[in-house]
Amino acid sequence: MKESAFLNQLLSRFKINRNSEWIIFFWCILIASVYWFMKAMNKRYTSTVDMRVEYVNVPEDRTFTQALPEMLNLRVNAQGWDLFAYSLKRQVASYNLDIGNAGNTPYVVPMNNSDEIVGHLSSDVEILTVSPDTIPVMMESLEQKTVPVLLLTDSIFPKQYGLSEEISVEPDSVVVSGPKSVVQEVEHVATKKISLQNLTRSTTRQVELEKFQEANIKYSTDQVQVYLPVEKLTEGKVEVPIDIINLAPEDSVSLIPQRTTITFQTALSNYSNIYPGRFQVTVDAAAIDNSSRTQLKISVATKPPFTYNLRLKPEYVDYIRQTK
Repeated sequence: MKESAFLNQLLSRFKINRNSEWIIFFWCILIASVYWFMKAMNKRYTSTVDMRVEYVNVPEDRTFTQALPEMLNLRVNAQGWDLFAYSLKRQVASYNLDIGNAGNTPYVVPMNNSDEIVGHLSSDVEILTVSPDTIPVMMESLEQKTVPVLLLTDSIFPKQYGLSEEISVEPDSVVVSGPKSVVQEVEHVATKKISLQNLTRSTTRQVELEKFQEANIKYSTDQVQVYLPVEKLTEGKVEVPIDIINLAPEDSVSLIPQRTTITFQTALSNYSNIYPGRFQVTVDAAAIDNSSRTQLKISVATKPPFTYNLRLKPEYVDYIRQTK
């Protein structure tokens, strides 16, 4: 009754009579559409469907030497009804590949027209091709190894910003498991590269680890937590003596001047820990050339961690050389 009242109200609103040509036309279109759909569904079509591969009975002490396909792509010929019904399924059908029956051969399991695959579809479905039609099953002893995590960054901070302490990575190592021949060669696991260009304050990020593309390698965790201690930088100056290296025992060299001033930047929280004794600057006596009297360049040998943009004044010194 409610549907009839609604229909009458709708027809009245648009001033359409129940016996009008519009009503007749509408029902003709509806009947024709249903007829066309039924006729189309009874025809056969060539299409593709996906099927998940489940590897069962894998020995616990062995693993695959390379990553195996997770899906099969089936090219099939079937009635429209069968294809339509399969498309409505919420879960992709799975095919169990019994590794225990695969033996110790490099390649196994031709897939074409397998009864086990057809069993997941309608009996009227014809499988034309399966891709891949064979799956390489090469196995090795399973190996595990703990390796450090290598953090990859672009190391470029905004102007006047930098690190105040070491970057923290948690965990700093992961357990790598996979084929023995591959795991033995793994020295570290790298993270995906992260950008520091827009960092103006300390932050924590979840960073994914780079995957091995070819080998069947697994990690104890797929991501690490990275703490980036970023602060605004302040400028400071220290005056330090210049040391001479590679001086021959029979030589005596006097530098002019004997000290240089270092201008540096560091995080404000580190400023009180920076003093002259934490720097060492040197000149190399082996670079002395009496014929040209070229000045000696001052080099920074050691500096406190997390000091940036060092500038020396002077950068070069004169010298007086005497031979004993």
